Amino acid sequence: MAKLFIIFFSAVLLISCEKDSFFLWGDPLDPVEDETYIYAPSPVFDVIAPSSVKFGETVKIKVRSQGNSGCAGFSHFLESNTGRSTYNIRVVQKAPREGFCTSVLTTLTSSYEFVPEARQKYTLNFWRGELYENDFITVQINVR
Repeated sequence: MAKLFIIFFSAVLLISCEKDSFFLWGDPLDPVEDETYIYAPSPVFDVIAPSSVKFGETVKIKVRSQGNSGCAGFSHFLESNTGRSTYNIRVVQKAPREGFCTSVLTTLTSSYEFVPEARQKYTLNFWRGELYENDFITVQINVR
């Protein structure tokens, strides 16, 4: 099982380098499991980011998303470059496979760090779920 998990995430890393590969798991609501955790997308509901920064600075963006249980925690970000200056970003949460977890939805707070490569305007789209007309919260950052 561990070898299958390693092969799967290696494939995800290779695929994530391709353009327009935002939904790496097929159906974005399908969870992925390993021996310890269940990983699932976490819909974003709030993003706090600066509107402009100086070139060479790392941009720190506060992201709040929804955890699907009382045991859910932030795992990592999946990102896809969909153009020269446009990125789609999805929060991935993790919860233990075993044990008792409440079914209460929780708020996960994480920090997304973005390193601009040039002086230009960047568009960052944070996935907010399929239940919305606009599936993304969009943030634009001008790098001067």
